[in-house]
Amino acid sequence: IKDGQAVFPEQHWVNISLQAKDLIQHLLVKDSSIRLDAEQVLNHPWIVNCGSHNILKTQTNLRTQINIPDVKTLSNMRKMENVLTKNTQFLQKSTTPSTNIPWHREVFSFKLSPPCMSSCSLLQRRRNKKNRL
Repeated sequence: IKDGQAVFPEQHWVNISLQAKDLIQHLLVKDSSIRLDAEQVLNHPWIVNCGSHNILKTQTNLRTQINIPDVKTLSNMRKMENVLTKNTQFLQKSTTPSTNIPWHREVFSFKLSPPCMSSCSLLQRRRNKKNRL
């Protein structure tokens, strides 16, 4: 459709009239100056002749396309969501108030020396290479 070519696979379109396919093809035109406008659609033979008398099986087709394992997975996900929501609400009600813990730099320090004072041989090689450039 994006390329401006409508394809009507026989397995899905076998019971669809040529006039209906023609209307759809003229509606799926990329260039809006060529595409049918509302008046042209209303004057199209498929519309003028009251469309189709075929009974569509859309509802039945949709039911058969539902994958039972997917439905079970969705159901389980909803159950888990409910459990998590209830647990979160319980935790919010039952937790003790938070205590502020003072932050100290020493707690997070790895006791590393500053790079300018480092005796790391890799750092020394990199410095020497940088100086040569």
